[in-house]
Amino acid sequence: MELRNKYVANAVYNVTPLFIEQGEGAILKDVDGNVYIDFATGISSVNLGHRHPEVLEAIKNQLEKYTCTYAFT
Repeated sequence: MELRNKYVANAVYNVTPLFIEQGEGAILKDVDGNVYIDFATGISSVNLGHRHPEVLEAIKNQLEKYTCTYAFT
């Protein structure tokens, strides 16, 4: 939290003072080693959980092809 307060703008809001290091399925682990069941996940992982193997594989495949995030007109 000390680093967050030092380096992150006050406009960014944290609902809880948790800093997640890793997610796997429905389980989250914070930087202090605490383990939580994720009951408040975002839309990106609500259906499949965190780090679903098929999603990770699709991301890796895309990264090897093209990583530009803006369109050319």
